[in-house]
Amino acid sequence: MPQVVSSPPRTASLLATQSFSNSSSTSISFTVPSNSDSTSNATSLIWAYGSDNPGSSSSASIRQHVGHGTMTLALMTPIQAASTSSSGTSNPSAIVTVSDKSSETTSLSNRRTIIITHAVLGAVSAMLLLPLGILTARLGRGWTTSRLWFAVHAVLNTLAAILAAATAIYASAKLDVEHVSAHPGLGKVFAIGVAAQVLIGASLHWIKPRLIKTPGRGIYNYLHVAVGLAAIAVGFAAVYTGMRFEWPNYLETGDIGVGWIAGWAVVVGVFSVAYIAGLALLPKLLRKEASAQQLRDAPEGFPLQQQQKQARAV
Repeated sequence: MPQVVSSPPRTASLLATQSFSNSSSTSISFTVPSNSDSTSNATSLIWAYGSDNPGSSSSASIRQHVGHGTMTLALMTPIQAASTSSSGTSNPSAIVTVSDKSSETTSLSNRRTIIITHAVLGAVSAMLLLPLGILTARLGRGWTTSRLWFAVHAVLNTLAAILAAATAIYASAKLDVEHVSAHPGLGKVFAIGVAAQVLIGASLHWIKPRLIKTPGRGIYNYLHVAVGLAAIAVGFAAVYTGMRFEWPNYLETGDIGVGWIAGWAVVVGVFSVAYIAGLALLPKLLRKEASAQQLRDAPEGFPLQQQQKQARAV
């Protein structure tokens, strides 16, 4: 983030008696030394305005301006009285050239819309869809023999990956990085992690069975779980850093409310407790998988009731 220049070559001085601001308009008058010389009748100025005063300290941070531009003043040109055209309109001599870049700078209101959109997309992906998708697999596989859990798990994780990618792309396209922060990096890692988790899961359920006939779990099963848990941890961190550091920096509204931080902590806590509780279902899940494998390995023509009886005994 840019900082205040401690010793600028020229500084403007406010003319308080000739400046005013009211509900309808603002007018600022100032004096500034000329940089014109005998060969160049041009004094160059830069201007900018915003809603946040950085203070006079040389270490103060300057937040993104709402509007900015440049101008050139021909101060050595004699001031001429305005002439009147045949139509009766006044035509004063033009001695000021202004370059206004306000339209190129995101206004505070537009920036607020961008930040809120980015925050909603990221929060839904990292704090809702992915946690629910992971818990569906962890709890559903142990509680029920139905495969409905897999459909829900796949849909939730896929939606989380799509929103995570959209969040990262949207922020990169709409926002400039104003300061060094871990949030952008965490967001990108989260998007990549969720996408990787979905791709690994798809290969496990649709590609692996066609290529590898060996039953049981393999390294990709554990990699799928590990990548998912790592992605959700990074997602939680990305949301936290976004609330704590990016929100007040971009919106200039001060620190975010304590209630939002508390809500984040509740989601993280509920997910952690639910996932750890789901680990208690692992023995039951392993017994179910062993039973299913025994039924698949039973000799052809072996009585079904005997197969089920042996499976229950496992």
